[in-house]
Amino acid sequence: MKFKPTLLHPGILILLFSLWMTPAISHAGNVNQIRLSDGSLIQAEIVSFANGVYKLRSESLGTFSLAENRIQSIKPNKSVQFKATDPLVGQQMQRLQLELMSDPQMMGLLSDLQNDPAIKSILQDKELMRAIEQGNLNKVGQDPKIQSLMNSKAVENIIKQHQQK
Repeated sequence: MKFKPTLLHPGILILLFSLWMTPAISHAGNVNQIRLSDGSLIQAEIVSFANGVYKLRSESLGTFSLAENRIQSIKPNKSVQFKATDPLVGQQMQRLQLELMSDPQMMGLLSDLQNDPAIKSILQDKELMRAIEQGNLNKVGQDPKIQSLMNSKAVENIIKQHQQK
């Protein structure tokens, strides 16, 4: 399965910024449409991925493993929705994302961050990208690359800029 990091940049940056701003967010397993190389389609939750093998859980098939090379594509059944333990946190996160996306100056800062070596390293890390796409906020938040990025001067400047508004 091939990832197209260039299509994910704005979403990743907003997600990373949102992670830093709203640490109380948690995630629930998402059912995905998994198209196999032979054309068949499976509806399953991705439990884990390691050493080129997905561990999946399906209502009809139970828990099973599937090699990455047997998968043609993985798509969420619906857009990834991040759920907060507190509805106010979820609303705050949505508001933050809208503010960031509607502020040309902020989007410029986020766009500049795309050239940061830390971002490039994140985009090249297939397991981390899967965690981001799947909304696995626990894994994303604990990743050393993410933690390093969130402590960088560039992200600090973005946070300061946002707090001034």
